[in-house]
Amino acid sequence: MPAGGAQTAPQGVSAKPGQAYADPAGALWRVQVLTTLDRELAERTAGEAARLLHVNVHVAHEASHYKVRLGDYRSEEEARPLRDQAIRAGYTGAFRTLCTPDTTLNN
Repeated sequence: MPAGGAQTAPQGVSAKPGQAYADPAGALWRVQVLTTLDRELAERTAGEAARLLHVNVHVAHEASHYKVRLGDYRSEEEARPLRDQAIRAGYTGAFRTLCTPDTTLNN
């Protein structure tokens, strides 16, 4: 994390190099475990992740892709343990991402 506690921009969010990044009001950090064009695969993965990790699971539909995301955290740092847990559970590409809270909840 940069000096002063400022966060760097998450993947997919633009910020100039060296520029401090502040989370937009209302935004949440989640852990993304899958991106797919297959809605059924996304739904199956969401159900599996909910059972394995005992967390809120969201399926977002963005630009023709379904994205399975876990949790609801106020900071990137708070989402780190869930990312680590997801990786240990077999979601090896899991990463933290900043999201708007308007996606579908699939507990």
